[in-house]
Amino acid sequence: MKRAPHVSGLMFLAAFLVLAASAAPAFAAPAPKAPKYLWNIATVVPKGIGWAQQYEKLVMPTIAQVSNQEIGIKIHWGGVQGKDEEVIKKIRTGKLEGAGLDARGTVLAVKDFSVLTLPFLFEDYDEVDYVRAKMRPAFDKCVEKAGFFLVLWIDQDFDQIYSSRYGFTDPKEFAEARYANWCGDMEKRVIESLGGSTAPAEINSFMPLVKKGTVNAVMAPALWVVGTQLYSVFTCFNPVKIRYSPGSVLISKKVWESIPEEYRKRYMEKRLGLEGTMNNTIRHDNKKAIAAMMRYGIKQTSITDANLKIIKEKTRKVWAEMTESAFPKQLLDEVLSRLSEFRRQKPGKSA
Repeated sequence: MKRAPHVSGLMFLAAFLVLAASAAPAFAAPAPKAPKYLWNIATVVPKGIGWAQQYEKLVMPTIAQVSNQEIGIKIHWGGVQGKDEEVIKKIRTGKLEGAGLDARGTVLAVKDFSVLTLPFLFEDYDEVDYVRAKMRPAFDKCVEKAGFFLVLWIDQDFDQIYSSRYGFTDPKEFAEARYANWCGDMEKRVIESLGGSTAPAEINSFMPLVKKGTVNAVMAPALWVVGTQLYSVFTCFNPVKIRYSPGSVLISKKVWESIPEEYRKRYMEKRLGLEGTMNNTIRHDNKKAIAAMMRYGIKQTSITDANLKIIKEKTRKVWAEMTESAFPKQLLDEVLSRLSEFRRQKPGKSA
């Protein structure tokens, strides 16, 4: 497919914005005092993409403010501390204090979060926000049980399906496609329920897998596709909301409890507002990423209501397969109860 050449500057623009944001001031600032508490935070997110910018612009200043500058944060970007599994292990063994995790890492660290990634559980962000607001204490307990404190519950996206071959307008295309499987067992089961096949992938192997033709499809957020330059090997995407993907910032529970109670209280007063600001920005940035990719030449496709109903019915068996093995039925029941409660309040929504 022919690309619009003037948009080849997309990544240059992204790089320029990162450089501009991090440019040194023209005057010599006084050296900051060494923090009393230093948190080493690891993430597979590359420095400079949307989520990373929010960590630097919003999260770090907030932590500094509530702790009277006594908590310092050093972020290890782009997987330099290893894959999600390694990062989580390092937190548990005290080699790292915390992590900024995408959906895959969040579910690895706190298995119960996988309930939120069930196929076609949510219809839109209004539903996500309602469940998040009503069930925040329940998910805080899930995180605490896993040995962490939930600094932030943020949105990765309603991931889109990208492909170098298929438009995913027909159930047959879902079955014919071969997907890169990076997001774990839930993703693999969803793909297999649709008749598709998978190939295991790591974050740095997507590009060569697509170029070699080993895979021709992936479920991913727009910001991630832009940030990793995967947009250059895809020809189309379908924005069907096949899954909601939660991200998180987690800190070791032991580390969190080691800082003064006053700092913890101050942070808790700001957490919901901080999440709201971050999530609104992330959602906006994902929309901008999609628009940029379409200008680049990637085609957006759509699926009919009838075909979407078939896809939903095929993937529904995954709910039963994952209940109890991935998350407790009681947790799913509460999510569904909250969704039904919300839908009854909204005209046009079915409970």
